Amino acid sequence: MREVVAHVHPVLTAAGFRKRRHTFNRTVERGLVHVIKYQLGPADPPGVEEVPGVHMNLRGLFDVSLGVYIAESWQLQHGRRSDHDPTAVTGQAVKEWVNDYDCDIREGLVSDDPALNWMFPLHDPQSMAELQVQLLHSDALPWLQRFSTRQSILEQLEAAPVDSRDICGDAGAGPDRLLAVRMHLGAGNRQSAQQHFEAWVAHCRAELAPGAEDDGHLEFLAEFADSTGLMMPLRDAV
Repeated sequence: MREVVAHVHPVLTAAGFRKRRHTFNRTVERGLVHVIKYQLGPADPPGVEEVPGVHMNLRGLFDVSLGVYIAESWQLQHGRRSDHDPTAVTGQAVKEWVNDYDCDIREGLVSDDPALNWMFPLHDPQSMAELQVQLLHSDALPWLQRFSTRQSILEQLEAAPVDSRDICGDAGAGPDRLLAVRMHLGAGNRQSAQQHFEAWVAHCRAELAPGAEDDGHLEFLAEFADSTGLMMPLRDAV
């Protein structure tokens, strides 16, 4: 793994990234950070058998995570709220170093081996290092380029269908519409935040079958509205 990371290091340095062990950060706007992380798969303890299609031993494999960190969104989710004003968030506004799990928008590089899906083998480090450089140019950096400004991110979020989770990704802080809400709140655009919040609440309510119980998401949305000063729309209003 160290050999692969050492090989991609100069390429990422030239692209504006800083390195900390196997993770790279690039600040493209204040509080807007691109993240690339190379991570070894955990090895099974002795005696654990691999079951094809059910359980794979990840020893000797690694994955590559891509992410986009948006400080104001992270702060809304992880900051401390004032006892005097629950809509005011205090605490660290911008992280010094960003990990992949801090990111709102997340994706992973996909292996060309369908049996491995998102994992890459390390049995030939030199060849794998060369492949990773190729994938940086063909996949990773172009994907990150889509999210190089807050304006471009918001344009994509607002153009997506209200039920979209494709932009944030399965591992991100989706759904996409709520990221738009957090970004507008962070920028002080409360009217736009309220409009997108109402659209998401309406979608969630419409998806519930008559008489079905909510899975707790609407309760979370009510708490989110209360903590951020948004208005939870009345059911009849939507």
